[in-house]
Amino acid sequence: MSRRPRSDRILAVKLYYQFQDANLARRNWTNQNAPEYRFFERWAQHFDAHGNVNDSPRSGRPASTLTPENKELIFEINNISNFINEENF
Repeated sequence: MSRRPRSDRILAVKLYYQFQDANLARRNWTNQNAPEYRFFERWAQHFDAHGNVNDSPRSGRPASTLTPENKELIFEINNISNFINEENF
């Protein structure tokens, strides 16, 4: 399931507070691809608790670990590995 954009979360909170009901908010969604009623409830609760609609960071593998420092380290390891292989054979 793909995550909804920030604009959808903002609209969901606005509609939820306008209608005070997740099902009514869902029926008044602006296009055909309306989220489930629970989406409205969750983001309204999140807004009450945090005052924003920012999504929480996810655990797991980072988007990228390829930094200039890591590139240099990989390059050095590769050179050392090649040097060792040439001396042993």
